[in-house]
Amino acid sequence: MWPLIRRELDGMVTISLKKSFQTYTVFGLVLVLLMWLFGPSAIDYLEKDLISLLIFLIGMLSAGMNMLSVMEDDAASKQLAFLQTLPVRESDIVHAKFLSTLLLGGFIFVWVSVLVSANLVINDVWTIESWMVVFLFLAVLVLLMAGNLLWYFCRGGLHNGWMNYLLLVAGALVLLYLGFYRPSGISQPFLYGMSLGFSVLAYLICWWAATTRVNKKGFPKEVDDPEREKMKEHAEELKRRYAERQSEKNHGK
Repeated sequence: MWPLIRRELDGMVTISLKKSFQTYTVFGLVLVLLMWLFGPSAIDYLEKDLISLLIFLIGMLSAGMNMLSVMEDDAASKQLAFLQTLPVRESDIVHAKFLSTLLLGGFIFVWVSVLVSANLVINDVWTIESWMVVFLFLAVLVLLMAGNLLWYFCRGGLHNGWMNYLLLVAGALVLLYLGFYRPSGISQPFLYGMSLGFSVLAYLICWWAATTRVNKKGFPKEVDDPEREKMKEHAEELKRRYAERQSEKNHGK
């Protein structure tokens, strides 16, 4: 199964993903430095909690859009159909997808934790309790991954990504309410720990449900995104027209 996991990770960690993480990292550090330069009370929209929220949203967006891109590519190239031709169990294919996605989520969590820690340290407000808000981000991230994976193994693709976008919006609202509105009467460490425990349980349930579904009914038929196919056809048409114009110019000479 480990070769399958390495294969999944190779597909996830593309050049475009590396470039996007570099961009997000620079953007996050710029936000932290602006906070340090202007101070927490100089400009309201540079308040430290808002910067942490922006870092969380960037991390969620990068994870969600990467999953959408990878799964759309898999559906377009019929990866599930190809993997079934290999001498591996169907359940191992599901396990490899869930494990590799979990590893990618761990990388994003570490990246977000470093940026949030830098924000708290620079503003001299770092404490264990204030830092524990990153576990709320991890909880939302795990739910995002679980929902996308279960939908993928039930439908054979993310189909325009509406489920991914719905999960992103819901996750952003949860982060805003629980992490920064902070409902009174509930201990923050308890709230974050409970949220993370619930998310891990949901991830395991989705994992079990996807494996059970595949064992009983097999993999769903992979369907490419119609809009993606239209874009490919449009790109091919533009290439053809360009080639015709170049040919006409050459003949004119």
